[in-house]
Formats: sequence, C-alpha cells, structure tokens
Amino acid sequence: MKNAAIMTIGNELLAGKIINSNATFLAQKFNEYGFRVTSLLSIADDRQIIGQEVKRLLHENDLVVVSGGLGPTDDDITVESIASLLDRKLIVDKNISAKIQSLFRARNIPMTKDNEKQAMVVEGSTVITNAEGLAPGSLIQVHDGKYIMLMPAVPREMRSIISSDEAKSVLGVDPHHESVITFKIFKVLNVSESRINELIREPLARAGDVEFGSYPQDDSIHIHLTGKGTSARACREQYKVLIESIRAILKNNIYAEDDETAEALVIKNLAAERKSIFVVEGLTGGLVSYQLMKIPGSSCCYSGGMIVGNGTSAGDLGMSQEEYETHGAMSENFVKKAAMHIKTNKGVDLCLCITGQADSDGSNGTYPSGTVSIALASASGVVSGTFIVPGKREMAQKRASLLALHMVNLSVQHKPVVLATPW
Repeated sequence: MKNAAIMTIGNELLAGKIINSNATFLAQKFNEYGFRVTSLLSIADDRQIIGQEVKRLLHENDLVVVSGGLGPTDDDITVESIASLLDRKLIVDKNISAKIQSLFRARNIPMTKDNEKQAMVVEGSTVITNAEGLAPGSLIQVHDGKYIMLMPAVPREMRSIISSDEAKSVLGVDPHHESVITFKIFKVLNVSESRINELIREPLARAGDVEFGSYPQDDSIHIHLTGKGTSARACREQYKVLIESIRAILKNNIYAEDDETAEALVIKNLAAERKSIFVVEGLTGGLVSYQLMKIPGSSCCYSGGMIVGNGTSAGDLGMSQEEYETHGAMSENFVKKAAMHIKTNKGVDLCLCITGQADSDGSNGTYPSGTVSIALASASGVVSGTFIVPGKREMAQKRASLLALHMVNLSVQHKPVVLATPW
C-alpha cells in the first residue's frame, strides 16, 4: 500500500475562519483508493513553508496531495512554489486557457490577466479536468515512485476532481482493489456511548476484522463500522450478520443509518403512508418545521405549523383559559391536549406538539430547567413524553427536535414509541 500525505494551504485555515472539510474528504477518498494516509497538514500561503513541507513529506511518502492556492489572486502561490521547488518552468496549458476565455465570453464578463494565471501548470504535469471551475487539478511526477498532486480548495471543485474517473485513472486506482472502508453508520439515540460499547462488544468480536468507532454528536451518537473490501456494498454483504445483529440489539434506538437523517425519514415514511402532519412548536421555535420543509417533496405531507408563545391564546389550542393555566404550557397534559385538538381542527393525520425550556433558562419554579414535553396525536390516539434535555438553548432545541422527529418515525412505522434522554 502506498503512503500519501494531505496538505491544505490557506491563511484562512490557520486563522480559524473556515472549517477544513477538504482535509476530511480527501483523507476519506485516498483511503478508499487504497492509499495509507500518514498525515494531514495545514500551512500558510508562504512560498518557503510550502517548499519545505512538500519536500519533507515527499521524503516520507509516495504521494503528496496539495489543496489550495490555485486561484487568481496574489496570495495564490502554490503552483509557483512547487515549480520553484522542482526547478521547473511554469507553462500555460492551452486547453485550460481556451476554456477560461470561453467561460468569460459566455458570461459577457471581461477577463483579467490574473485569470490567465489559473491556466498555468508545472512543466511535466498531467492535467486533470476541473468540471466545476477554472483551475485544473494536476499530477506531477517528481522522480520514480514520487508524485505531487495539486487541486483547488473550492470544495465543490476539489470533490469533483478527486472523484472523477480521470483522477482515478491518473492515480492508477484499481477498481477491484481492497481498501479500508467505513461501510456502515448507525445513528443512535437514547443509549449512552458506554452502554452501546457494552451491548455490541460480542457481535463485533465474532465478526473478526472490523473496526468499531463511536462518535458522540451534539444530539446523538454515530457508530461507524470499518473493514477491508472492494466497496461499501461488498463490505455490507460480507458483514451482513454483524449489521443485522446490531440492528436487533439497538432496535428502535437507531434513528437513521448511513446518510439518512431523521427529517428525511419522516417525509419518506409519511409519503409512503400518504399521511399529513402539522407541527406546533414552543421551545424549538419552528426548527422542526424548517427541518421538514428543507426536504424535497415535503409539501406532499407537511401541512403547516405554528409557534406557541406568550401571545398564543388558549382558544388557539382548543383549551379554556382555566385549562391553559391549570395544565401549564410546558406540561405533558398541555401538549397532549393541544396535539389532539389541532389534529382534529386542521384535519391532518398527525399533529406533533413540542414545548419546554432550555436548561440555560433556569427553572420556572414548577418544572426543572431543561424540561421538554412532546406529544404526537394520530388516529390511534396520542403518545407523549416529558424529558430533561440539558444544554444551552440552541443545543436543547436540536436535541428536542431530534427526539420529536424520531417519535414521528417510530409511530408512522408502527413501532413502540419508547424514548429516554441519556445526555
């Protein structure tokens, strides 16, 4: 297996102005392509530092992947720095130059001399097409078995280049090679990290050569299963028994798998059942509605929402003022009664109602800080729960939203709605 080092260049990275998602994506891709990624490094837009670090990494690796510094501005100095390090000329790639000129003509925008800079490549480079932008990717053979790969830092462009068949061909990626692949992700709610580890230890041991990683998120825990294979699909087939064992153990605590999200599953499940939902929110302030509405096709089942606040009248929720005051806006009885009334009043199949207060808001004297009440009304009745959700307001909103969305998914799939909060 060949070694690869990944270097991202940009003063903005070192200043903490942007998240370095490029390094993560490139590491995933080169592992997938059969390379052993030895290091991830971020450095400044500085010719001397770029030259020093590329030279050092070349000594230790077969390939140095460099992302960033290929733009048209004065601080984009990567190509010049690499040419200087290798004592090679900079040349204009005529095909890239023609493409850039054509794009500017099509947009009726004057082209500056600085843009011509993006057609410059190091002498001897193998150019890789950038289908999403101007500056190309390139692979430079330094000497036998040693290479430098250059790519732009714009995430859309970098991802397009490194994922292309052209890049795979230039890198000599064997489509049938075995590599280390994260082949399954379980997103888990209501179980602590230590308990998950305890529960799945035995099936993991039986499976053999599978790496297990648990990654706590703000609102849940993600479990990654990693193994060797030619593809994620091949690994899933190979470790089918393990996957099914984990599903059987964690059951309804799994709220999504792989790239799925709770909100996308709500829309998918509601659409499959041809059911509609109305959402009433207090603490979450429209977050659940936003999460649902951002999913393509959500209009087929999302019927609307309302936000409950100090200006909401008791009548809006189907209660007398006396009931409103008796139940209290954060009680489980309150959300149950409101969900049942609005379901009937709006003529929808389900009504989800969430109220509460963030831990950071403190106790109101009746309910502990962090109290969240959720109810879901449907044709079969109403399911509800009261939870303690710690964290400042934004964190509490995210956690309460996920609990509520998972409650909808369990209900629509006719599974037992049993929720707890392990935070």
